Amino acid sequence: MDLPTPLLDDASFETLSRQLRQRIPALTPEWTDWNASDPGIALFDLVAHATEGLLWRFNQIPEATQLAFLRLLGLPLRPPTAARALLAFTSKQRSGALETLAQDLPARAGAVAFALERETPVWPGEALALLRQRTAAPAPEERELGESLRPTLAALAPRHASGTAPAFYDVAMIDGQAAQDPALAVDGCVWVAWLAPEKPSEAPPAWQRGSRFTLGWWPAAETTDPDDDALARAEACPGLGVARAPRTLEWRVLAHDLLNGRADWRPLSVTADDTDGGTRAGVIELELPAAPDELLPPLVPEGLEGTEDFPPPLPPALAGRVRLWLKAWPTPPAAGQPRTLPPLQRVAANAAWALQALPRGAEYLGRGDGQPQQRYRLGAAPVLADAVLHPVLVEVEEAGVWVPWQHVDTLDLSGADDRHCRIDGASGELQFGLRSPQLGERVRVAGYRVGGGAAGNVGAGAITRCDNTQVTVINPEPARGGRDAEALEAALQRVPAEVTRRDRAVTANDFRALAEATPGAEIARAEVLPLFDPRTRSFERTGAVSVIVWPEADTALVPAPVPAASQRTAVCTWLDARRLVGTELFVLAPSYRRITVSCAVAVEPGFGPEAARSLAAQILRRYVSPLPPDGPLGRGWPLGRAVRDRELIAAVLQVDGIEYVEALRLAVWQDSAWVEQATVTLQPWEVVELAAVQVVEASQPLPAPQDAVAPPPAAPAVAVPVIRDLCG
Repeated sequence: MDLPTPLLDDASFETLSRQLRQRIPALTPEWTDWNASDPGIALFDLVAHATEGLLWRFNQIPEATQLAFLRLLGLPLRPPTAARALLAFTSKQRSGALETLAQDLPARAGAVAFALERETPVWPGEALALLRQRTAAPAPEERELGESLRPTLAALAPRHASGTAPAFYDVAMIDGQAAQDPALAVDGCVWVAWLAPEKPSEAPPAWQRGSRFTLGWWPAAETTDPDDDALARAEACPGLGVARAPRTLEWRVLAHDLLNGRADWRPLSVTADDTDGGTRAGVIELELPAAPDELLPPLVPEGLEGTEDFPPPLPPALAGRVRLWLKAWPTPPAAGQPRTLPPLQRVAANAAWALQALPRGAEYLGRGDGQPQQRYRLGAAPVLADAVLHPVLVEVEEAGVWVPWQHVDTLDLSGADDRHCRIDGASGELQFGLRSPQLGERVRVAGYRVGGGAAGNVGAGAITRCDNTQVTVINPEPARGGRDAEALEAALQRVPAEVTRRDRAVTANDFRALAEATPGAEIARAEVLPLFDPRTRSFERTGAVSVIVWPEADTALVPAPVPAASQRTAVCTWLDARRLVGTELFVLAPSYRRITVSCAVAVEPGFGPEAARSLAAQILRRYVSPLPPDGPLGRGWPLGRAVRDRELIAAVLQVDGIEYVEALRLAVWQDSAWVEQATVTLQPWEVVELAAVQVVEASQPLPAPQDAVAPPPAAPAVAVPVIRDLCG
């Protein structure tokens, strides 16, 4: 049974005051006036108040004992983590000049402050991203539209071989309202126009050859390709977990002068890109290869506007503001890598990452006393004190020279000759090991970062103030990753497992718990496959242990979360130091089997049909979600568990207002096509990704499974715009 936490004395002010009054008749019977203004009663209340404070301090003894026990076990409270936000800036410079934002410049959402992670150039103007999205040819009843295309087709005829098919497209804006899928584009490219400021009084950006600018990139979701064979590329730790060549984007800028009558696209130098080839949110920094006059939009030959490699048509109000045309596409993928970009939600100019942690300067902490395990307190807390991600430089003055001491996460392995120290991020306490500063030696820190906590997870549009008055700022998407410091109760719950495990990975549960507790990795779930070799799909590899990790994510936005390479590396490093000798360790990203569900339901009278069907779709998504607390058992969809249509029907019937399920169709992506099955069987290392779900009224025909990958054009084609709705 659980051991109760004793409350040594629960007497309150009211209880103590009442007990004192109850003694009056026995001790002083002549005292009969007990009103609140009586001096004796006032003295009673004063004594009760003082005693209550003393008892409150007395009741802290169990908590102090618990903290001492945790400190004895070497289990400090886990410090807070800092949220991260991708910001977009707009310049107020009327002259078109560059405004450079310094690293660590604060940007604020109310009282919550973020600091820029690197120096950022901000130019006047904005970015407009779009796709040339495949569309149908004009129908016979669209006679006027068809007639408008005749000059275009006539101008293209002498420029292309006979039989070249036109690829008709419409312009799809990537404006943050709805995700647009580059897989549906006729050319697989993302087009970006840099627009000059809207006000005529504001000058366009004063670029020069070699000028750098940034673009923020927001995919709608971090997904995997259904045909991507990541397991075949797995490497044992201490490698990168899942080793592969980094994905990249090829960037081009359109020159003003035509080349032999065709668009001249020149290469752009990519000086920084943390989007992993456009598959993750991040910042892309580009460098102009020529003077801006050479890169103005060209004069397109009559009849060829929007065709071939010429930019897609824009409304006149936007077309007159274009200063640069850019386009990007994935570089030829290596074997087994995704073929196209994921759906794209937004592209913005002048982007930068910001961390919810402000820097503090150097601090003098005191002088050593020669005793081991000395402790000092930093000037502010909580502190980002991860020895790998956010190391703090601690220096001790030895014989008149400032000598750096190594910041480590634990002092358990530190000897009497090691210059090691650790910092408790939650309290800001600096602790030395067996070797400490000698008597009179001064101790200082060169600087550190203060911040973190769940308060940093601000919503989209919350960050609106910046300490630079020449720019405006906004965060188009919510900040993520902030977490409060661990509570004492949560730390005490870890004690049994930590004592049993002793910071060593031996059993499957050890590997799972340690992977999920990797500092700074933000791992939401980990599963262990003993004896599994991912390269051969064999469960007979002696000494092999495969750990599959899922990152923290909002599965409503990211149905198939995939850990970044940095997260896998962090888990790999953390586990590699704790595994037994002879263990061959693999840290893997999850493998998803993509499915779609179509369901026809009847709604009970008195319930809103749209609300009931929407809730049924949400229940289906949560039921097959890979992350806790969703899934059939609350830990996400189990590895290798088959998906059955009857089980999904039972999940839908749990929704209030659903009377019955008329029919349900389940399909799986198999051999580059959707195949309907009553039961989808998974491999032991797989989970499911619900690519699409449709819930309709029982009286309607049940829709077929939706295509998730658009087929490529059957023959070489030339892009031809079909603009059915273009406003000026």
